[in-house]
Amino acid sequence: MKGLNDFISEDTNQFGPGTDLIVAILALMLILATISSYLYKREIQRNDEGNFKAASVPFDAGVFRTPQVEEPDNKEEMKKRISIIKQEYQSRKDEYSWIFIIGHANSRDIKQVTTEAARMKRNWDFAGRRAAVVARELQAQLEPHQREKIVIVSTGEFDKKNSANPLAAENAYVEVVFGKQWKPPSGTKDK
Repeated sequence: MKGLNDFISEDTNQFGPGTDLIVAILALMLILATISSYLYKREIQRNDEGNFKAASVPFDAGVFRTPQVEEPDNKEEMKKRISIIKQEYQSRKDEYSWIFIIGHANSRDIKQVTTEAARMKRNWDFAGRRAAVVARELQAQLEPHQREKIVIVSTGEFDKKNSANPLAAENAYVEVVFGKQWKPPSGTKDK
């Protein structure tokens, strides 16, 4: 068997003097890529066991009338989605006791001439009002002690699904997320 020195060095130099170095660097990069991939997958799995779980059904803009965002366009479809969310909550409530109902808006404005500040204010309101509609429907199906676990959030025009097209209707939606904790219970100090 050849010695290590004979194995590492090559007399022929038919591929040039840097070939061995390049092969060693590529092997090292392959090992690093494998380790990074493993760590990334492990982190994704850890996040799946994190503090939040999204409900399986969102409420896109088509569920609500425009500009009367407090009125569902199809009440039966709204009730069906709420029923699915209630079932998901009932199966997860021991681990995820909080229900976050998050309203989003696109950058479209219902008025022709307006300032950016006025448009943003209206869209903050629209996002919150859509979230409130979902919250009202959901709380009607929950037990009284579960209703206290609903938190309504408006992101306004921020946190878009399609940031490349801020006017897209898909940016105006409501999502429901189950959470493990929102804040310390009333009367306790945050440490």
